Amino acid sequence: MNGNHGQLEAAAARITPEGILFRDRYYTCRLALRYKWYEQALARGPWEIRVLFHPAEERPEALYIDSEHFEEERVCHFIGVPLQPSETAAYHTKLRKLADERKMLYGNKTLF
Repeated sequence: MNGNHGQLEAAAARITPEGILFRDRYYTCRLALRYKWYEQALARGPWEIRVLFHPAEERPEALYIDSEHFEEERVCHFIGVPLQPSETAAYHTKLRKLADERKMLYGNKTLF
């Protein structure tokens, strides 16, 4: 973030199965994908995290996870607006189907 910390404001965002929800917009980042936050939110329920954003932007294109532990991976980018509940249910049904198919084909074996 190259010294721009003074220009950023802190706020709460929610980790949901669909992404990081902030101001009715979804974001994602490598950190969330690496640590499987979305799968955890689906299994255990959403939770809040602290994010940083540029207050001059009404609809920020980027957020920053407020943690110095993940400097390189904490930039989150806008990915979309919330889906209707029926769209979300269909998405999760497809994900579960893919997970079941993968398990049938490969078992619990790590692929990567």
